[in-house]
Amino acid sequence: MTDLDLSANNQIGAVGAKAIADALQHNSCLNTLNLGYNKIGDDGAKAIADALKHNSCLSYLGLGKNKIGVVGAKAFTDALQHNSCLTDLRLVGNNFDINSRHDSLINECLERNRARINELVQKSGKQLV
Repeated sequence: MTDLDLSANNQIGAVGAKAIADALQHNSCLNTLNLGYNKIGDDGAKAIADALKHNSCLSYLGLGKNKIGVVGAKAFTDALQHNSCLTDLRLVGNNFDINSRHDSLINECLERNRARINELVQKSGKQLV
C-alpha cells in the first residue's frame, strides 16, 4: 500500500495520531497519507512531526482541519529540518496563522525538498510520472 486516506471525521485524535506516528517511523512504502478532519491537535501533530525526522518515503501529508496550533506548526518546522522527502504538507484550516513565520519556514523546507528531488531525478535521467 502506498496511499492511505483516513480523512473525513474519523476522530483519530492525539492518541491515534501517536500510534500512526509510531508506524511512520518504520514505514518504507507509504507515500501519501491524509489525516484531515481528525482533531489530532498539537500533541498528535508533534508526534507525527517527530516521526517525519525518521521517515524517508512519505511525500504527501494532509493534516487540514485538525485543530493544530502554533505548537504543532513549530514541531513541523523543526522536523522538516531533518526530513528530505516530504514535498507536500497540507495544514489549511488549523489554529495558527497561515502567514506566520512557521508557515514560511515550512514552505521553505518543502521547496528545498522539491528542488533536491528534482535534481536527483535529472541526474538519474529518468522522468517523474
